[in-house]
Amino acid sequence: MTQSGWGHMRKYHRWVMTVFGILLVYWVVSGLVMAIYDLTDHNQIWAIEGGGPGARLTDFAIDAQPIAAPASYGAGLAAALAKTAALAKTAALAKTGSLQIASADLRMVGNAPRFQLADASGDRNTERRFYANTGAPMDEAVADAAIYPANHDFRTTLKAWHRGNIVGLPGQFVGLSVGIALITLTITGVWFYFQLWNGRRKIGKKEFFWSGRESMWRRLHRWSAIVVAVFVLNIAISGTILAWGEIQLNIFLKYHIGFAPYPRPMPLPPVSSGALPRDIPILLQNSYLAARAAAPHAKIAAITLVERGDGVAKGLVTLAGGAPKILAFNARTGAAVTDWATGGAQVGAGYFADWHQMLKRFHRGDIIGSFMGRFIDISAGLALLYLVVSSFVMYVNLLLQRAKLGRKGLFW
Repeated sequence: MTQSGWGHMRKYHRWVMTVFGILLVYWVVSGLVMAIYDLTDHNQIWAIEGGGPGARLTDFAIDAQPIAAPASYGAGLAAALAKTAALAKTAALAKTGSLQIASADLRMVGNAPRFQLADASGDRNTERRFYANTGAPMDEAVADAAIYPANHDFRTTLKAWHRGNIVGLPGQFVGLSVGIALITLTITGVWFYFQLWNGRRKIGKKEFFWSGRESMWRRLHRWSAIVVAVFVLNIAISGTILAWGEIQLNIFLKYHIGFAPYPRPMPLPPVSSGALPRDIPILLQNSYLAARAAAPHAKIAAITLVERGDGVAKGLVTLAGGAPKILAFNARTGAAVTDWATGGAQVGAGYFADWHQMLKRFHRGDIIGSFMGRFIDISAGLALLYLVVSSFVMYVNLLLQRAKLGRKGLFW
């Protein structure tokens, strides 16, 4: 690159930093707060919400109350299905006038039996929750109380602030812009470093780190930038892609424009890839009886009906106790089958292995381990925070020096 081209790139670097610097501080600080919160979270709420390598589908069942046979809730289940069908004309649970229920779940929340239905669109608004014994609608806060720890809402709020969707789509678009700006800053910053390094190498000074007649702010800024450049670029690129995916999903769900780029299933249970047959109460009962035959003395904490795209409705039966596990059956015949959920860990297939969840693991750093990756993530975040603050300090210093010479422009 010519000297003129290098100067233009340096100008772009400074302009982007000046315009997006404050927003970058916000995103870095909010991300650091959430990373530190997750690192010190013994319940691993972040993992329970999806994508964490240590998360288990069966954790809720350790202290869960056992459910009764689905047949004993027959009237309530029928009433719940009838109410869901009545809503089919206005809800996303309807396709061409035919009810398309993709997952059904029966479990206890506290002392109340909960029956939950959802479609496969990923829209949380299609989830319907009922008291299984009466068919009466169940409030969402009551329905989720036994699944999430008490501080789930706190982390959800942290996450909303960090992603920007605390103020809806405008906040998400701002976050996307900041991500693009951070990618630009990282690439141009590394370019500057190697331009300087290459110039020094030509005169026999080949060391990667050097000091000169410069401020400590500038020296540490340059050293930090080159050490954490790869980690910062990972955060920037993965965060930008995730932000765009969130925007696509919300535009699809709210305005029915485009398509859902990834599934947004219930945290528990996993969502299907196809519609279930209409006789859901019978399938629940068949699964219950199959599990009772396979484990006569076990407490049954939940029954989930899913269809994985192979045309077979599966009954995933979660056994409660100190070592909970999931058994899978053909919900029509009661024969034992295999399913990725029976491993209990969020690995292998389905929503837990889709690109969105995998990219979140890269973004958080736990792709290399739940906690070691988080320490690297926090270290990179702290370095990025220093880079942003030191850039402001250097910019203001240059601005003041130019003002003394009568040059008052904010950009030059």
